[in-house]
Parts: sequence; C-alpha cells; structure tokens
Amino acid sequence: MMKAINFLIEVSILQAILLFVFHFLFNNQTDFKWKRNFLLTSVLFSWLAPFLQFDFIFTQQAVITLPDHIKTYWLEDLQVATNADNLTSFSLFTFIQLIYFSITGFLAFLTTKQILNIFSLRKTSNIRFIPNAVIYEHHQIINSFSFFKWIFIPTDLHDKEVVIQHELSHIQKKHSYDRTILAINKLIFWFNPAVYVIEKQMIETHEFEADENIAATIGKEHYCGLLAKTALMQSGFSLANHFYHSFTLKRINMIKKVKNSISYWRQATAILILLLSGVMIACQDAVMDSVQEIAKTSSITTNYPQKVQQAVDKIKAKNPQTEVIVFGVTDSKNETFKNMMAQIEVNSIQSIEIIKMEAKDQADFPNYIIIEKKLANQFADQIIETDKNGSEIFTMVEETAKPSNGMEGFSQMIQDNLKYPQQARDKNTEGKVFVQFIINEDGKISNAVILKGIGDGCDEEAVRVILLSPNWIPGKQKGMPVKQRMVLPITFKL
Repeated sequence: MMKAINFLIEVSILQAILLFVFHFLFNNQTDFKWKRNFLLTSVLFSWLAPFLQFDFIFTQQAVITLPDHIKTYWLEDLQVATNADNLTSFSLFTFIQLIYFSITGFLAFLTTKQILNIFSLRKTSNIRFIPNAVIYEHHQIINSFSFFKWIFIPTDLHDKEVVIQHELSHIQKKHSYDRTILAINKLIFWFNPAVYVIEKQMIETHEFEADENIAATIGKEHYCGLLAKTALMQSGFSLANHFYHSFTLKRINMIKKVKNSISYWRQATAILILLLSGVMIACQDAVMDSVQEIAKTSSITTNYPQKVQQAVDKIKAKNPQTEVIVFGVTDSKNETFKNMMAQIEVNSIQSIEIIKMEAKDQADFPNYIIIEKKLANQFADQIIETDKNGSEIFTMVEETAKPSNGMEGFSQMIQDNLKYPQQARDKNTEGKVFVQFIINEDGKISNAVILKGIGDGCDEEAVRVILLSPNWIPGKQKGMPVKQRMVLPITFKL
C-alpha cells in the first residue's frame, strides 16, 4: 500500500512541476500542436517515471553488515499481518483509504453515466453519414460537441456546416483520445489541483487548434464574428469536445494573433526539465528501495571513498558471502571504533587492512580500517559462550531446542496473540524485528532483547508475545539439556 501512496504523491508532484514549466514557457505561445504534445507527454511521463529506477549513481556505496549474525541460531522468518482480530480501532490510514476510494468510485460513476448518456442520445437522433464522421442531430442538444468520430449538433443550428467543420477538425486531430487520458488522470489523481489546470489548458489548446484550421478556411473575420454572436453555454458532456466555450474572447484573440513557432531554447528547456524531473523521481525511488532493503537486513552501514571501495571489492571477489566491516577512524581515541571493536571477537577476524587517505581523496576520515570476518565454517568451534553466572550458552547444539507444540503451533501462538500497534498502523510502519532470546535448560524463555527493531511499538510487542510462549523442549548437547540462544525475525506488514 505504501508503494501505491508513493506513486500517487510522486505523480502529483511531477505533474505540478511540469504544469509550472508549461505556464512559464508556453502560456502565450501560438504553436498549439507543440503545447498539446507537451501537456499530453507530461501526463503520460508522470505516470511512467515512478516505475523507472536509476540506481547507477548509488551502487557500491555501502557495505551491509549484521555483526556476529552467524553466531546465533536463526529461526524461520515469521510474518505478521494485520487482520480483523488484531485491529483494535479504526486507523487514520484506513479512513484516508476509504475517502480516496469513495471519491474515486463516485467520479467513475459520473464518468460512466456521461458515456451512457452519449450512447443513449445516439439512439434517438437523426443520423447523417459524412466522410470520417457520423453526425447526430437532436432537438435536446443545446451545444454542438464531438466524441471520437461522432458529431452531435442541435436540429435548428445556424451556420451548421461551419460548426461541423470545426468538430471534424477535433476528430481529425484525435482530441478525444487526449480527453480520455485526462479523464483517467483526473479519476486517479482527483486530489491534485494540477490535474484540473492541465485539463483546462488542454481544452483551450484543442479549441485553438480547431479554430486555427477553420479560420484559415473561411477567413478570420467571418469566423470571429460567428464566435462573437454565438450564445456561449456549457454542455453536460465533459468528455466531449465543445464548439462553444466561455473563453470566446481569448479564442478570438488567438485567431488574430500572429502565429509563431516555439523557439528552440524553450523546447530544449522544457524537455530538459521533463527528463530531469523524471530522473529525480526515479533516483529517489532507487535510493528508498535500497534504504528499505538495508533496513531489513543490516545494522551497520557506512560510506567511504573509491580507494576503500576497491579494497572491499577485492575481498568480496574472493568470496561474495564474506562479511566486511569498514570503520572510519579519526585517531586512536575514536570512541566509536573502540566500541565497535569490543563487539567483534578476535577469533572471528580473518584479516584487518588499514588504508590511509590523501588530501586528494576527499574522504570523510583520514584513515579507514577494513575488517574481514571469517566464514561460519572457519570458526564453527566458537559456538559456546558463558553468561555472567558462569553457565554455558550454546549457539549450535546436537539437538536444537524446539517449541513443545511444534513450530507451527508456536507460529500460530504468535499470530493469535500479537497485536499490530496502533501507532505503527497510523504511521504505516512496516519491517522486520529481530528478537534474540535464550531457551534455558528447563525450556523457559529468558533474556529476550531486540537485535534490530523498527520502533513505533513493534519492538516491545514482539518481545511481549515471545515471552508468552509455553516452555520449549530444551536443546541438548551430549544428551544433556543446555541453554541455547535463538533469534526470531518477525516481519510486521500492513
């Protein structure tokens, strides 16, 4: 659902930006074909841009690590989704969804009704066939309009042939296709003010294009006089192209205005901004996807210069599964470095490399330390720890601990008792919580702590529900019950 919301927001922002560009560069220009194409391209491109991803700028910029992750026995990921049993109240997010789909459904109903009215009008009209179009005359029609290859005109219409030629111009230029695309755009993005301005600009541009064609045929003065004396009224068919509109004076001015092509610098500027806006949206999506992936699987990230990256790549080339940690060090008193080194067992280190930066490297730190950790099979014997009471805690045992009611029963217990926190639902918080705990010799769970959380109450809820578990069947080493450390990843998903 969050991807859908991001899509709506990104498209709305992009359309607003491109509409500003249109007003700034083309508002008073008379190249109507170019203006129409830019508006239509802006809408279609705004739909497409959020699906593009340009992440080449950001590749190989971070090493993802989860310290000491192979020292702990990991249980299968457990996903918890919201359902009717754990939703305790009506969230703001649900209310917004209800409002959006209600209004969208209502607009879809009105649009469908308009189309059905047009089809109904055809059945009772007098029909006349002409090249490339069908004319429908009816006494209930007030203003002439066209819809794809259908032209609807009043029975007692004056200057009928001129009006028909005007509507034929709409048909020849396929204006109804533009209007259909904009109708879909308004249906989905009705909350965006830019949508209505774009539609208004497109309607005007369509009329200017049709006016230009007819004025060139029958003469500007005669055609302007026809527009001036016509009663200007609106029809109820918003999907159709109308001969009569309230901006008659503006149409007359455009007809009399000297036609000029849009200058190349305006065209180039518009295209450049169009592309840059799309790249901006696409890159933002790529970064967000990377950040979300890192958030799911890592606890440490860092950025470092190319020289350090090359050293990391060299290590990774030997074995892609090798875990690498990079520290930026200012001096020997760097407390962050000391704290992190204290968490890494000496026996788990395969190699340490120190890289000194030069002024030309423009690095954030003068020195970088690269630590390559051993693979699991290189220190499989490092599986026993001692707690503060002197008791041994095993990570891997001959007979691993298991729930008394089986993993399926344990998973069902989690599902039945876990409540998705209201704060997390309101903020649309999703992600993976890693809970570490110990199964004691008697099967009881203790020392439940969060290795990595997502906040908004999800961490506390994960710990709470795990501690509700019935006693486990303890792990055994050489036939004797022992303490065993476990990690359970719980995925919260709306």
